[in-house]
Amino acid sequence: VDERHRGAGTATALCEHAFADLRGRGVRLVEIGTGGDTFHAPARALYESLGCALFPTAHYYRRL
Repeated sequence: VDERHRGAGTATALCEHAFADLRGRGVRLVEIGTGGDTFHAPARALYESLGCALFPTAHYYRRL
């Protein structure tokens, strides 16, 4: 969600709409992700408020 419109419930509504649609299609598990840095903290808080559980993992990248 554009920074100027954050905090108005748009992201929550979008996620809930997507979750309801997926539920209606018989999907039982969904993965949603974001960065672990400070910039992405609001997204992590949103996902946690929606009942998403953090699954610890590690991803490694190497520029070749």
